[in-house]
Amino acid sequence: MNKFLPSALLATCALTLATPAALAQGTSTAIPGYNGGEQTPDGFFVAGRNGTGTFLWNAATGFTYSATSTLFPEDASSGGLRVAGDPFDVTAMGETPGYWDSLADTETTFGPHPGLGGSCSGTSNGSARVISNDGLVAAGLLWNGCDADPYKWDAANGYFILNEGAGTSSQVTAMSGDGSWFGGWSQSGSLSFETAYLWDSAGNLTLPLTRPENLGGNGVIRGMDFDGDSYVGRDYDSTNPNLTSGGFLMHEGTLTPIFEHSQSLCVSGDGRVVGGEAGSGPFGPTVGHVYTSWGGNMTALAFFAQFGVTPAVGQVDFGPVIDVSSDGNTFLVSSADSFFGEAVVISLPNNWTNLGGASAGINGLPTLEGFGWLNPGMTAGIALDNAASGTVAALAYGGVYNPTPIYGGFVGPFPWDGVLFFPTGANGSVEFTFTWPVSMPSGIQLFMQFGVLDVAGTSGIALSNTLQATGN
Repeated sequence: MNKFLPSALLATCALTLATPAALAQGTSTAIPGYNGGEQTPDGFFVAGRNGTGTFLWNAATGFTYSATSTLFPEDASSGGLRVAGDPFDVTAMGETPGYWDSLADTETTFGPHPGLGGSCSGTSNGSARVISNDGLVAAGLLWNGCDADPYKWDAANGYFILNEGAGTSSQVTAMSGDGSWFGGWSQSGSLSFETAYLWDSAGNLTLPLTRPENLGGNGVIRGMDFDGDSYVGRDYDSTNPNLTSGGFLMHEGTLTPIFEHSQSLCVSGDGRVVGGEAGSGPFGPTVGHVYTSWGGNMTALAFFAQFGVTPAVGQVDFGPVIDVSSDGNTFLVSSADSFFGEAVVISLPNNWTNLGGASAGINGLPTLEGFGWLNPGMTAGIALDNAASGTVAALAYGGVYNPTPIYGGFVGPFPWDGVLFFPTGANGSVEFTFTWPVSMPSGIQLFMQFGVLDVAGTSGIALSNTLQATGN
């Protein structure tokens, strides 16, 4: 569903804006001398390794190096507190899974696994390929010369080997931000193609890409959202008009091929924003792409140009979109020039603010969130979740925020300027997109909140949070 916001709402809010702010644009900051890295979920830091050692970097503080620096970074937790990888272990006399604690500036190894089976013997090596947002759960692969097994790890339980199925060489390459779901791939024997694997927290295995267009379930899972109901990677699809493989987004059980990607690499915490890559011809560089669930795919060059962000001087395109923050606003993008280019961190304006004020219903607190960017003429949207199913939700809106205690919570846009009514459906949700008018002044603020008919709510009403939208 796509609609323009009610003109009465826009007119009312325009009256509340005294002096329009300057148009909010994106910013791009290069990582000096480095083309790669792993971005933290909050988008504040990038972890990597250069000639000096293992580091965390951001634009304000520059490089902070590990004193030990035996680890090659594979992933990082929020705030850069733990950087996962493969520190040197004296027992295994080689690389083992572990992490760098950036606050204590110490490296912790999980040690070798006592045995992986197979015909080989001796200690195992391995790597922590991914780490949860809070840094408490890690996952990756262990190997002992002839077997490579997927695992998850936490301090209380140590290693837990995940179901390898029919594969003989398997690994975890993606994990949900909460550490409850794991994605990766497996190979069998000398076969050159991979099979996409998905594990739950108990280690149970499914092959999520198996279907008539991909009977073997072939592919790779590269990235996951916060709770594991969305993930991305590479899929083999017999209906792909371009190649036999391409990117994909699996969102709440629905598979969406992204044929423009050779593979999709990362996804935001809500599963709506996907970064990827694709070749630009047989001899051209690999370039970046950005897919959104509401707007489809664009090249990174075209996507970031909407926010006034262009490649560095001397560069003609952006390279692969390596990572995206949980909120979908900060991107780690490598250079298309793999020899002399530098990766950049691109930050887009955040147009949405959760102002709270919700009251509980039968499914707990209804949640209202916005997605997209409020540039003139661009498509964005809002989504209500956790509402009672099969009922009616009323969206109150206005140009003034005046939180008033009603229905066990606080109604933010009070008195409201208008109300729109929506059915919540079987899933207890409402979602729609709209076009932000080109005539809207920059800096204008709109306030929105749902009231849901709910027998478990105060006086039969459950409130969502108030959502503030600020136009660019």
